[in-house]
Amino acid sequence: MLTMGADYQRASYETYETVNEVTASSTGVFLQEKYVTERWVLRAGGRLNDTRHSYETVAGQRPDTADKSWDSQLWSAGARFNATKHLAFYGNAGSSFLAPSAKSVVGTVAAADAGVTGRNGQLPNPALGPEKGIGSDLGFEYRTEAGFAFGMRAFYNRIDDAIVDNVVSQLPSQSQSVNAGRARSQGFEVTLDHTVNAGFAWFANLTVNDSRVTNPLDADQDGTAIPFVPAFVANVGVTVRLPLGIVASPRLQVVGDYYDSTSHGGRRQFGSYEVVNLRLQGVLLERTGYSLQGTLDLNNLFDRRYEMPWQFRDPGFNAFLGVELHF
Repeated sequence: MLTMGADYQRASYETYETVNEVTASSTGVFLQEKYVTERWVLRAGGRLNDTRHSYETVAGQRPDTADKSWDSQLWSAGARFNATKHLAFYGNAGSSFLAPSAKSVVGTVAAADAGVTGRNGQLPNPALGPEKGIGSDLGFEYRTEAGFAFGMRAFYNRIDDAIVDNVVSQLPSQSQSVNAGRARSQGFEVTLDHTVNAGFAWFANLTVNDSRVTNPLDADQDGTAIPFVPAFVANVGVTVRLPLGIVASPRLQVVGDYYDSTSHGGRRQFGSYEVVNLRLQGVLLERTGYSLQGTLDLNNLFDRRYEMPWQFRDPGFNAFLGVELHF
């Protein structure tokens, strides 16, 4: 099955306290082929993408660089082999890119301000290229006719030409973004779930992640973990059908340690907390042709107010009520 298409996206934003006006657009053309046999599912695709940024105002001033554009060629491929009706193996790989931010390209001070006393901020670097990445995973799934499923996958993701902030001077305090870094993330994921009967099911999953950032220009940021990526995340929960058509889904989530920065000396460690959440769902009203369904999410049931980055703290217990009309 051959699929062709094109898309266009446009976004703009403004901030008023420190005036910033930036417009971004993305145009892409893609082609994807999917081939299915009795046991194999093969796919491959490619995309040509053009990204354009226009910088009207940054930090209240018109920057020296008015606009920038980047072209990229992306690809993806994958395969799935259904060895039996219960066991399947799969693998995927693909490329990605991320355009530089406005702050990295045009800075917050002018290029002529380099080394000028009192002109603290980010120096521009209009020669920046996008970050380029490769992601891949390999795994298997096993399902029984009794409703039990087990899966495991290993993943490896790498970013080349990673954009890092390099300190240019301490006095004045100035930095500049450069394509000098590399980041990689690798680990594995295990999933279990079992539908025991129409009224009871359970699941559990675990993701273990080891990440590293490489920045040869700054020893303080070389060899650290990717910020905000926990060492592991685990979930376990059940789904139970109660009287009056209510479905209850309690879940325990455990999050491992993570850091808020790539700096060896300045980063702080967060994490290693557990949170219990509960979701209740049910039909509030049902008539011929339509129904009204309600959802109640009770989050952080035991009011765990753990510390978060940037001097934030989790608000603790909170609830969310939603109503949906189906017709």
